[in-house]
Formats: sequence, structure tokens, C-alpha cells
Amino acid sequence: MPRLFRCVLLALPMAALLTGCAMTSTGTAAVSPSSVTIQGHLYGGQQAVVGGHIYLFSPSPGGYGSSSISMLKSSVLTNNPSNSGVDSSSDYYVTTNSSGYFTISSDYSCTAGNEPGGTPVTFDGRQPVYLYAVSGNPGFGTNSAAGFLAALGRCDSLTSSTSVQINEVTTVAMAYAVSGFATDATHISRSTSALAAIDLDNAFANAGNLVDLPSGNPLSTTPGGNGTVPQAEIYTLANILAACVNSTGSGSTQCSSLLGAATSTGASGGTVPTDTATAAINIAHHPGLNVDTLYKVPTGTTAFGGGLTAEPNDFSIGINYTGGGLNQPNSIAIDASGNAWTANYGNSSITELSNLGAAVSSSSGFTGGGINGPAFIAIDPSGDPWVTNVGNKTVSEFSHSGSPISTSSGFACATSPSASQYGIAIDASGNVWVADNFLSVLYELSSSGSVLSPASGYGSGYLNTPNGIAIDAAGDVWVSNLGGSAAKFSSQGAAISPKSGYYGGGINNPFAIAIDASGDAWLANAGNGTLTEFSNSGMATSSTSGYTGGGLNYGPVALSIDGAGNVWSANYGSSTAGSTISEFSNLGAPISPNGTGFYSSSLNLPYAIAADGSGDVWVANSGNNTVTEFIGLSTPVVTPVVANLISPYTHPASQP
Repeated sequence: MPRLFRCVLLALPMAALLTGCAMTSTGTAAVSPSSVTIQGHLYGGQQAVVGGHIYLFSPSPGGYGSSSISMLKSSVLTNNPSNSGVDSSSDYYVTTNSSGYFTISSDYSCTAGNEPGGTPVTFDGRQPVYLYAVSGNPGFGTNSAAGFLAALGRCDSLTSSTSVQINEVTTVAMAYAVSGFATDATHISRSTSALAAIDLDNAFANAGNLVDLPSGNPLSTTPGGNGTVPQAEIYTLANILAACVNSTGSGSTQCSSLLGAATSTGASGGTVPTDTATAAINIAHHPGLNVDTLYKVPTGTTAFGGGLTAEPNDFSIGINYTGGGLNQPNSIAIDASGNAWTANYGNSSITELSNLGAAVSSSSGFTGGGINGPAFIAIDPSGDPWVTNVGNKTVSEFSHSGSPISTSSGFACATSPSASQYGIAIDASGNVWVADNFLSVLYELSSSGSVLSPASGYGSGYLNTPNGIAIDAAGDVWVSNLGGSAAKFSSQGAAISPKSGYYGGGINNPFAIAIDASGDAWLANAGNGTLTEFSNSGMATSSTSGYTGGGLNYGPVALSIDGAGNVWSANYGSSTAGSTISEFSNLGAPISPNGTGFYSSSLNLPYAIAADGSGDVWVANSGNNTVTEFIGLSTPVVTPVVANLISPYTHPASQP
């Protein structure tokens, strides 16, 4: 997936927009501890790397593409003269000894760093830091193409026991976790806003879901205990990097194959990386490209055991989570803290997973508030989740801590016994819009649950079995009609589209709808396995056959749009085949592998999808009661979705 920018999914130009990559807030400065000793070993595969250069960096708050900030001070040259140095960018480093060992003691501060060239930068100590190692001799001569990464987390969380084994596994873990913020190993950055800092912290934390830093081994289970990590795939990626590291250098066959396949664009003509750390970041950016070439880079005995026994469909990394009451989850939404919420049709509950996938809700989920056969979920500006209930034809609201706010019977939209609430969306005022699938009308509720629309609803005669619903920056409400059209209404409920709706562009049984940065509406067509795009004025911009490829032939039923404007779909498939996700550019070109999409063995009847602020893609699997998080697969976007309609948007102080 091309990394066009790392920013917010913007709303329409006529609205007051968010800028940067998140909401602005200053927060309270933390008190930084004194620097503590960081120590460890650098290994290329199983070989100690001698004379490797170890840098301590922090991501820049200067915007995507900015150079990382060097945390080491010039004092390292006098305090450690035999095992330190400075490069042409005035960045200081320590070197590894004959056993690959290194140590960093008092020669850095959590509150101060330097831009390239030595320009001082002031921090508050809460920023994440990472180790970048380059060059050195892994036993086959000095290899300038040997590059490694290790995510340490927040600077003020480092302790005197901080120890790390840097190797290809830690490199893969960090490269994928922070790929949404990285252009290469020394250019990892974010905006100055508070939410961008949260999102980057979450991304760094995700590396800890993949690898154990002290040992340098990939995890099989996340520290939260409820996530299954694709350990064999991580070993395989590490083996690919190690084949170059444990070679004679950049001119070796192994390095030439790896670096040539892992360009900045994933294609010939892209920038060729100079080391394996940046190659890993590029693979994370384009996991569906050059899979065969990369898989065949290692020959003979590999550095790490336990790798894949067959070539994979792609190199996306998906962690699969259980627990928290997950039971036929058929909708998913991400809040401002990066936590994932699902509506569980199977046990009439909602589940909350932390940004690390740990279950926040109990084994039975959050219940009460009239929840009964929940269909869809959305997060309001206060961070509270709302769900539509098929079972009792109501809407339920919960607090961001999971306590029911609506009454025990839920908020009623209609008195008709035939009512059937499905799609749900929240506007910039916090009002809740609901699509009634059976009565073919819309209802509007206030943020306190009172009905604002007429008793008969909005849009009678203009809707045809509405299912999905989305709101653009002008406050207009878009609806996908299973009958084969899209409809558009003003914020007052007046029909803008004709009675026949908007049609064409390949539209066929559209399950879901989403609005992009230009105000165009995208629809997932379960009827013919395509995507349809309408301009904001309702003209079909996709061809008469719709956008095809990228794995869509297995029935797309849900959509999400990331910060680059790329469109993601969950492809329902079947319980035994075809359960995938797809990615398309904003121009309708497939990015995910044609015919297959991105695949993980954990996907099973995926019914919902959502991109988050750390560049991860979350998928709700209704077939096996799980949620899959694809690490670093997308471009970071502001969450929740409603935040993109509000300016300024204040991060809820009580958000967990």
C-alpha cells in the first residue's frame, strides 16, 4: 500500500477540518527520570555482530518524513572513547564488542535530543525511543547492509533492568508496528498533536505484542494472554533479513535479491534500501508484493527455526484475539484511545479490546441497556458506543467504561412491530442516525436518546431496504440500499437524491457505505463482489462493472477508509475459503493481491473492518468469535470516525 502521507482522514472542504494527524492538546509535562543504563547484544541470526553502530533515536514530532531525533550526547565520546563514535549527521553511537555486547549509560537524557546536524530538541520524557543498529561484522566481514531495529517504548519507562537482544526478529516486530509512521529506519515521525502521540505510543507498544525483547524471540501469545501471534511468519521474515545480514555484504546475491525486492514502492524504480532495517519497513508497507522473490531469499540452512513450510499468500501480520465476550461479532469501531469495540449478535453484548487487544470487558461482554441482538456499533464524540438492536427494535448506549446508559428497554425509534434497526452513524452534533431495514426509513435520535425525527421517520418512498449509513462533512446522510441503490439526505432529513436513488457504477446489493476525504461515497457490493464509487453529487465514478480485483470476488460486506484515502473491505467468503480483506487506492485500483486479497488463517466469515490511528486494520470474525488485528497494514487515521466531522475535537479526559 503506497504511503502517500501519514495524516487524518479529512472530511469535505466546506467543513471546519482537523489538521495534522490528530487532535490538538498540550497535556501536562511529565517528570523525566535520570537516564538509566540500556544494555544488550546485537546478533545477526545466531552470530554476534562485532563493531555494530548502536544509535538511540526518538521519533520526530515534526510531521511525516522528518528525521528521527538522536538521543545520545557528545559526552559518549569521552565517557566511552573506545566504543563510540559520531557520524556525518552529527549523530552519536556506541559500538558492540567482540561478543556483540553494548551499553548506553549516562550519555542520554529523556528530555533532550538532537536533530541531524546537532540542533537541540526538548522533550518531556514521555516520547518513545528505539535502537537502530547498522553495519558491523556478523562473522563474514563488515556488512554495511546489516540494519536492525528494536522498539524500547516510552523513554520515561526505561529501567535499570532494560536489556535487549537486537536481531532480525526485533527488527521485523518494530518495522511492522511503526510502519505507518516510518519512511525508513532513521525517519520515523508524527505530528505535534496529542492524539498523534497516543497513536504512536500504541504503535510502539504493538511491537511488544510480537517479540520478547530480552530474548529476541517472537511471541506465540500476546502478553495479554488472549492473542495468537503468527510466530512462524515472523521467523520467516527474520530469516529473509538474516540471509542478507549473514552474507558478504550489499553486493551478495542474498542482499541484492532482498534489497531489490524491498524498494520504497515495492516495484522497480522505487528507492532501493541501503540496509535490512529499511527493507523490513518497506516490506511492511507492501506486504502483497514480491512475495515469491522474498520467500526464496534464504537458501540452505536458515538462521532461525520454526518458519513457514510453504510460501504465504502475502506477508501481512495478523494477531488473532479471543475473549471479552466475543460471540458472532458483526460490527467493529475504534475509539480515540485506539481501543476496539464490537457488537456481538450471538450473546447480545458488546466487547471492548484495548489497543493491544487485551480483553477489557468480561467473558460475557458488556450487557444491559436494552441490548438485544445488536447489529451495528458506532462511537460518539464522548467516546460512548451505541448499537442498534435487531432483537427488540431499539438502540442502546453505553459509557466508554462499558456501563449501560440507555434504559433496560433501550431507546425506541419506532412504535411499529415491523421495525428493524440496522445501520448506525453519528453526526458532528452527537445525534444518532439509524437505518430501519424493514420499514425503509431513517430515524434521528439526540445524544440523550430522544427521537428527533417524525414518528414515521425520514425518507419514506426514497429508501429501499437500507442497510449501511454514513455521514459526510456537510452533515448529509448517505445510505446503502440493499435494493440496489444509494440515497442521500440533508441533516434535516430531506431527500437530496431522487426517489430511484443513485445507481450505476456496478452497484449490486450494497451492504456497506463509507465517505472519503473528497466526500465521495463508496459502497461494498455483496451481490457481485465489487466496489462502487459515487461523487458527492451522486454521479457514478466507477465503471458500469464497478471496481474489481484485490480479492473482492468473495463478497465484500463492510468498508473502512484510512488516512491515505485507501478503501478497505471485509470479504465474507465462506468458513473454509475466501475469507480475506481487500485494499483499494482512492482511484479504485486494487492494492491487495488480485484474486486473493490479504489473508490470515484466523479470518473466518469477516463481517466488519476498521482502520485505526496506529496504522492497524481490525477485523471482526463472525465465524469463529474472534477479532484479527493486522499490524501496520494501513495508513493511520483519526478515530472515532465522527472525530473527522468535528473541529476542534477534544479527546475525552475520562477516556480509558
